[in-house]
Amino acid sequence: MTFRAPLCDRCILQRVRIAEPIDGTHRAAPFAAVIVDYPSEDDLEEGRLLSGRGGNLFQQALDGVGVQRSRLDIVTALACRPRDGNMKRVDAQHRMTLRAQEVQGVPENQRLLHPMIACRPRLLSEIERTTNVVAAGSIALQSLALDKMPPVDSAQGNILDLMCADGVARKVI
Repeated sequence: MTFRAPLCDRCILQRVRIAEPIDGTHRAAPFAAVIVDYPSEDDLEEGRLLSGRGGNLFQQALDGVGVQRSRLDIVTALACRPRDGNMKRVDAQHRMTLRAQEVQGVPENQRLLHPMIACRPRLLSEIERTTNVVAAGSIALQSLALDKMPPVDSAQGNILDLMCADGVARKVI
């Protein structure tokens, strides 16, 4: 089942993504939510998040700490994978498009959005049932906090008490 968030049509990735989004995995009573930046190439081939080599490493890490994958919600910060996984290109394209839309007089509420803005309502709704979050990537962490972002270097490997963009305090690692 492929979802469409309310802001997908305004997202810059809508024009440059390489595949349809992959739904996250949701449990009845999750221990935690794991947020990956966006689907990997392996995920797109398998139709499941955290598959392939990255999924194997993830499973090894879970086994090492005694957590079962079946106790976790697994979601993406960005629903779509950018071409070549190149977010710098997406950032640059978004900036250029915004400038062009401003010059053309496109109303602000109709301009294309950065994927972190467009996907944030979907992401927050997908993690609303848990206060324990593993942000597995810088985009995942930035998507949670956005304008309240702690420095990524200080966040890496630490447990943060983070007030997320939806106003909910969460433990984020």
